[in-house]
Amino acid sequence: IYSASFENPSISGVIRKERIGLTSREETIIYFNRAINRDCVRFVIAHEIGHWYLGHLEQNSDGIFDDQLDLYRRRCSVNSEYLTEVDANRFAASLLMPRELVISFWEETSGNIEAMARRFQVSTVEMGYRADYVDRN
Repeated sequence: IYSASFENPSISGVIRKERIGLTSREETIIYFNRAINRDCVRFVIAHEIGHWYLGHLEQNSDGIFDDQLDLYRRRCSVNSEYLTEVDANRFAASLLMPRELVISFWEETSGNIEAMARRFQVSTVEMGYRADYVDRN
């Protein structure tokens, strides 16, 4: 996992396979945009791990380049080109904000998204995303 600067500043993260060193062995590498805030970095990394875990990288031999808008995708139709982004978002949200803890902190904070976001070290947008579908996952 590496921080990087991108020519396109809207790129939040990238996951791809690269040849490392003098060997011909490929490694899976994650890059996150060093310009984004710390709480978003955690979500970007978890989102990219989600792409790997869910097998999306195998379907994209050039790698996956995520625009910042991809991190805010909450819903799409089954036939949508954004289904992989929604799936990666759900994975990241579940990884960083486990269901049982979200429910517990929701009750503890009376649903205060800002307080919950601080507790989970994520942005309020990401916390809101998780709160939207916690009952399903």
